[in-house]
Amino acid sequence: MPPRAKKQKKNATDEPSSGTSTSKKGKAKVTPEASTSNASTVASTSAGLLKRVDIKQTAKIFELSIEVFMEILSYFPASPIPTRVSMALLPPSSTERTEILRALSQTCQSFRDIFLDMLWQRVEVCTVKVAFAKTGMSGKSYMVAGEDPAGAWYIAISDLLLTICKGLVANPSYAPRVQIFNAAITRCNSEAVLGSLVRCLKSLPNLHTLQIYRAHTQMTTHFKITFEGHLLPQIRTIILPTYAHNVLRCCPNVTTVVCNGGDGSQLISAIQKVCKKIEVMDGFPLGDTRLVKRIPKAAPTLRILRMYGRTTPELRTILSPIKDLQLQEIVRPV
Repeated sequence: MPPRAKKQKKNATDEPSSGTSTSKKGKAKVTPEASTSNASTVASTSAGLLKRVDIKQTAKIFELSIEVFMEILSYFPASPIPTRVSMALLPPSSTERTEILRALSQTCQSFRDIFLDMLWQRVEVCTVKVAFAKTGMSGKSYMVAGEDPAGAWYIAISDLLLTICKGLVANPSYAPRVQIFNAAITRCNSEAVLGSLVRCLKSLPNLHTLQIYRAHTQMTTHFKITFEGHLLPQIRTIILPTYAHNVLRCCPNVTTVVCNGGDGSQLISAIQKVCKKIEVMDGFPLGDTRLVKRIPKAAPTLRILRMYGRTTPELRTILSPIKDLQLQEIVRPV
């Protein structure tokens, strides 16, 4: 009787090209090759690792023009500068645009090339979402994110500003991207925060607009100690309250000054001493005749003076020494 032939072992390369194999019970089993579609962005290697495949080969979103993305982003506008809102902080919804740009810039390299510059064009530190405990109808407490009713926002906003300033100083490649800096400043840890803010602002070569959205009324000395002796020659537009006038004294090249708090008296003094290129003044309360009389001498190069309410013949007479001055009346929103 001839010897029985040995059963030949099946190599891995002899698997059916259909992507299925048959078990001992005769049931078909789907292999990974069959479950992976041709449009997948990853492929399995022989070592079982994942290897990236160029997403541009399959994703139609990369065929959209930049104008389409700009149109979508227009539905999430940035906070206007100057910001005319009488609130301690902007609402948390004001961060939507920043959050969207951050998410897009971290999606892939192609999106990063487009949206990273847009993300860092504006630095916004005017609101913060704080996690705090809230009691429900059942009596149980749970954590939510939003505006803190207990008032702990001033700690969070100071920590956020400090972190961003330190981050920009430590990463100089991001500094040239920043053009607008908008911040709320509190007395919490003010020495460290203001010190980092000065170093940060000096490191931003393309910064042209600075807005101090809010600052505590008792921070005049804090600003003086920190900003005295420093220069910020790159800034052209500044929005700040009267009690932050020492910041204005560091900006000799500003052309636009907006007062968003206080009577503006010390800002006019700073303009007269330091700001020789002033062209636009906005937000100054002009009800005080003594204050108005100081403007022609402090800002002889002034071209536009925006004011709330109606101009009067007396006001026009006082400001007549300024040649070609335009008085623009602004109606306050109801």
